[in-house]
Amino acid sequence: AVRTIKGRVPEKVPGSRVVIKYLEPEPEPQVLPQGDGPEITCCKCGTVLDDEAGEVVTPSVGCEKEGCSHWACLGCAGFKSEADAAKGGTWFCPLHGPPPPPRFLAYPAVVLRLCSRRGMLVRFDGYADGSEDKEGWVEEAGEDEWCWEEEYDEAADSAKLAQVETDTAEVNCYYCVARGGWRMWKAARELRPNWAWRGVETG
Repeated sequence: AVRTIKGRVPEKVPGSRVVIKYLEPEPEPQVLPQGDGPEITCCKCGTVLDDEAGEVVTPSVGCEKEGCSHWACLGCAGFKSEADAAKGGTWFCPLHGPPPPPRFLAYPAVVLRLCSRRGMLVRFDGYADGSEDKEGWVEEAGEDEWCWEEEYDEAADSAKLAQVETDTAEVNCYYCVARGGWRMWKAARELRPNWAWRGVETG
């Protein structure tokens, strides 16, 4: 039987577009100090809850964790109104609440080559030349979760496309010509490593 990689023969894999999904690390919980003076502020957004005289300025709720002194305004605590909070709802501050659900991001890339031991060497879109994150190895049949780019559907997938910030304002393009008469400018990220090169001219 002919070996395939997700329905594609190995010879066709270099140059193919893929989308790889990675689990993003959980951010450290951020809790603001509860005011620099006698007033009490929301530990999430900084809104004044009680003024220096102890008068209520903004309705709030306290963390349900025993011994915790953090308070939050109703909006940051997830309540629509005081009546909603009075129904018996509870709130835990970021330090004591349940961990957020896993967050996956999808990274488009082009396959540069295959290795029987390490998998696929890919070049990720958007990263500047010289970036340590520009290229990486993806296990074709291991723990890494990936698919062909044409099979990726962001609307039906929990992993959203990552927004990669670069320090480049211009896109390098190359003029490509095929024997059948096909001619087109291609961005550097669209080039295929199995194409034959006949020199480069600035255009």
